[in-house]
Amino acid sequence: MAIESLAESTARRAGLAAEIQVDENTLSLPPAIEQGVYRIAQEAFANVARHASATTLHVTLRRTDGLQLTIRDNGRGFCRSPPVSMGITGSLACASGRR
Repeated sequence: MAIESLAESTARRAGLAAEIQVDENTLSLPPAIEQGVYRIAQEAFANVARHASATTLHVTLRRTDGLQLTIRDNGRGFCRSPPVSMGITGSLACASGRR
């Protein structure tokens, strides 16, 4: 599947170790769904490579009641909740990982 190739090439270019699991029952997705999943993964992989300072990339694609794409890395994250101060100080703290 194209997502495996994309994950492998992204990991290679970014110097990441990659763990990729794609269930066989996801290999026959409708083209529009496959393209949507590919574009979502493409953006997520680019973010990992550019911003996360990660060393590993984990990708899982499986089909159960629906379709589940999971992309994880071991890099730095982002603020999940807004900082107390919404001014420039709070924004800079969020960007640097401090709160």
